[in-house]
Amino acid sequence: MNNNWLNRQLHDPRGLLFGILIFLGWLLVLRHFPIVGWGIFLVVVAIVVIILFQAIKKKR
Repeated sequence: MNNNWLNRQLHDPRGLLFGILIFLGWLLVLRHFPIVGWGIFLVVVAIVVIILFQAIKKKR
């Protein structure tokens, strides 16, 4: 994970706002449909892990 991306996210509030909206939406789904909510969560975690592994492989 490079620092430039983090700085861009911090200086661009739209991305943060979008993330908060997604998070609130996910909490709403989790509250009414727990199985669906946890399914989405696991898929997102899997995608993030895959992206991180790809980034680590490229650095070597």
